Amino acid sequence: MAVMLASAGSASAVAPTVEKFGPFSGSEQIADCGSGRERFEVWTDYVFEVQVITYYDSAGNPDYAREYYTFEDFFYNTETGEGFSEHDRSNAVVDLSSGQEVTSSGVAYRVTVPGEEVVLIQAGTIKFDEDGNATFIAGPHQVFPESDTQKLCEALAPDQDT
Repeated sequence: MAVMLASAGSASAVAPTVEKFGPFSGSEQIADCGSGRERFEVWTDYVFEVQVITYYDSAGNPDYAREYYTFEDFFYNTETGEGFSEHDRSNAVVDLSSGQEVTSSGVAYRVTVPGEEVVLIQAGTIKFDEDGNATFIAGPHQVFPESDTQKLCEALAPDQDT
């Protein structure tokens, strides 16, 4: 009898819904590099899409959402226009009752100089409390919560021999 009641309750739950948004595009500054006459900025021009899967509680109310992001970025030196592109995916879990992101995971940034190495990476997991503060961080995070863009600046620095 208990099994029948338990399965009856779960059968009445609302199936998850799937929505797709985008593409969205924009630009943002990623780094201030150099100083004096050698100063330049690194910007990214990006396009991303998001798929949102909303999950419901047993009463049929929206409970949480999983957001899956697909990115295409072009990172460049604003003085020379030189740069390189990258493509990545990441995801987040959002508590719909508070609207707060609970967990972010995956690769948000992985900038690789063609034929060389990764110069900027934001990957792994970040968990947040109800106020949006990071409470757990695992993996390399060079963009958030702190900025470590030295390798990116070095990779996009103008050639000193010209």
